[in-house]
Amino acid sequence: MKRTNAIARILLPLLVVVGTAGLAGAEPLIPLYEGQVYTLHQRDASNPAGWTVLVEVMGSKVTLGAQEYFHVQTWNYEKSGQFEDVGYVRSTEQAVYIYNPAGAEAVLFQTGAVGTRWSVPDDSGSYLYEVTEIVALEALTIPYGTFDQAYKYRKYNCYDPANLGLGKSPDHYNWVVPGIGMVKEEDYWTNSPPAIEELTGVSVAPMYRFYNKLNGKHFYTIDPAEKNNVVATWPWVFDFEGIKYYTLAQAGQAGTLPVYRFYSQTFASHFYTMSETERDHIINDTPAKFFWAFEGPAFYAWPEGSQPASAKAVYRFWSNTFGSHAYTISTGEREKLLVPPASYFWTYEGVAWYAYE
Repeated sequence: MKRTNAIARILLPLLVVVGTAGLAGAEPLIPLYEGQVYTLHQRDASNPAGWTVLVEVMGSKVTLGAQEYFHVQTWNYEKSGQFEDVGYVRSTEQAVYIYNPAGAEAVLFQTGAVGTRWSVPDDSGSYLYEVTEIVALEALTIPYGTFDQAYKYRKYNCYDPANLGLGKSPDHYNWVVPGIGMVKEEDYWTNSPPAIEELTGVSVAPMYRFYNKLNGKHFYTIDPAEKNNVVATWPWVFDFEGIKYYTLAQAGQAGTLPVYRFYSQTFASHFYTMSETERDHIINDTPAKFFWAFEGPAFYAWPEGSQPASAKAVYRFWSNTFGSHAYTISTGEREKLLVPPASYFWTYEGVAWYAYE
């Protein structure tokens, strides 16, 4: 038996790592999902205390031309709930596009080297072109968190990108963190420049996953500050595996429930459950309550039967060998754990909850 466990401790981490290499695919530059809401704080010289701005994905995808887009609106609460129709937007890992009613796409943001510059027709009527340039890749701290690398874009409007002497607008700047979205804007167009917006909350947040090299277990968090602290403080213990799926950071979306988190110093492990019965058993049962500290709701997700059509199952496994649970949205990883040799050590427990891949 000891030999079997020793082999398992060598093989299972390898199986898990191999199975998760492309678990959620390449992350979009700006994640867009049905019901996604970005909450920002905006201020300028005339109102230094600031106000709330919401950027909201309105409904499900629509097909325009040959592509699928989300309808995006911005709600500005300084102006009694005035909203701006941003338009129809789609995002890939390389770029964010907005649909032009004339039937063409325009690139809002794209990845690339510093100095990458492009222009698109300006439909505002004031100028002929909007020019965007990547001016930096830099670390950034905002109310939502600290990020090691954000794309900084400079945008302006003009009559001729090759001859700015004909006239150009004031600049504005956007910072985009891949996999998170637009996290900051500085706008010098306003009457009280600059108008500064900074991200304070995201309703659909990335689920980060770490692999513990000492005990073969995984750690999950949607908190960017917690993620950054683990990356900076425990690199000799945890390998950062990136974003594995997207879930809900806030309550309120129809049909969602909290997913509760426990921590055990004894087992050096976290445990996650959507079941209130399971939660209450661990909190009240002896000896379970002596080993597990309740940390409250960690995030929100859909139970089976309440999920939107675009959500996918997150599967749960238990291992007596490791004394730990594993959670995955990857059907490929699930299949690996259902067959030998992994199935000797992992028991499939079904669907834990639903989230976005």
